[in-house]
Amino acid sequence: MEATPAAPRATIESLLQKHIETLTSSNNQRAQRNLERAARVDALETHAAELDARHEDLLARRKDLDARRTDLLDARREAFDARGHRLAQTQAILEEGYRLSVELVAVHAEHRALRERLGM
Repeated sequence: MEATPAAPRATIESLLQKHIETLTSSNNQRAQRNLERAARVDALETHAAELDARHEDLLARRKDLDARRTDLLDARREAFDARGHRLAQTQAILEEGYRLSVELVAVHAEHRALRERLGM
């Protein structure tokens, strides 16, 4: 084998060193980008967890509000039912009062007629 001249060998070593530096720099940049991506993924996962928690909170609040709304609707329905019952009671009382008034008028008329027959 022939001995490699010093100049070409130095050039090859220089090129290899530059290639190693380029690869190292490229690997460092890639590693930095991967770290940045990992940080973004972590931030997104944290944000997603916060959104999930907020979503669960909103669902719980909605469930509570729906229950309260249902309770209010039931109370309103009961109040209307009670009002209707009171109206029916009032109607029955008024009808009974009218029937008694008619009966009283008839009794007064009969009493007057009796008094006239007796000459009073």
